[in-house]
Amino acid sequence: MKEKNYFYKFNYKIKKYSLKKLNKNTFKIAKNYFIIHDLIENETNLLYDFYNILNKFEILEEKVYYIPSIFEYINQNKIKFNKDEINFLYSFYQFILDKFFGEFNIQIGLCYGKNKFVNSLEFHRSNEIIISLTPQVLVLGDIRKIEILKQNNETNSFFKYDYKNLTSFFIPPFKIVELYSTTLHFAPISLKDENFYSIIILPEKTNLPLKEKNLNENKENITTTKNNLNDLLFANNKLLFTHKDSPQYKLNATVGFHTKERLKLIDL
Repeated sequence: MKEKNYFYKFNYKIKKYSLKKLNKNTFKIAKNYFIIHDLIENETNLLYDFYNILNKFEILEEKVYYIPSIFEYINQNKIKFNKDEINFLYSFYQFILDKFFGEFNIQIGLCYGKNKFVNSLEFHRSNEIIISLTPQVLVLGDIRKIEILKQNNETNSFFKYDYKNLTSFFIPPFKIVELYSTTLHFAPISLKDENFYSIIILPEKTNLPLKEKNLNENKENITTTKNNLNDLLFANNKLLFTHKDSPQYKLNATVGFHTKERLKLIDL
């Protein structure tokens, strides 16, 4: 498969959305959102080895599962690994540190399951590394295209993001994708009826719940802040907006998609 065929873009229509291949300028478009890191053979083998332990992570429902830190998950005895598997995970952690982060504190998590909807979009105040262990589609946007409007006679911010400003990219398995901090993203889209698996690498404690004090302060600031993306703070180092029919809306996430229906990816 040629590189250019890895990338897709939305064909925006009223009441219907689909994906079509880009025929030109694919890398010019992609570099606005991410870079793909090259791997040497022994590094690729590490990804194959990681893939071989995925049967430990059960998928009981057709939904998206997210584990912020695999090591924290192990420590809580939520999943059983043998000694060789744990040693491998620590060697993998060291490989990621040496290749990308030096001595920076990071967490290695896992996102997996089945997904066809763009429920929400998020961004972080840091880059994020996604390692695809299966084929998948990343639906991406740009924080600079978030519209921040003022509600009538009120001081709080009103956020809006148009689905037309999303671009989606097919990512083959065993690719290391580094998303920029300005890139809007969320859970990958699975292909056909297959499950997707991604390793998610972020600064330590990213996506964990905010402390109650900080959460309350953030809610208070929403009523007084003007034109500030920080109003989207949803979790630790996680700024997010959503659609009213999404699971995140039930957790008090800010609405940013104002269409009647959620975006569903078809023809995949």
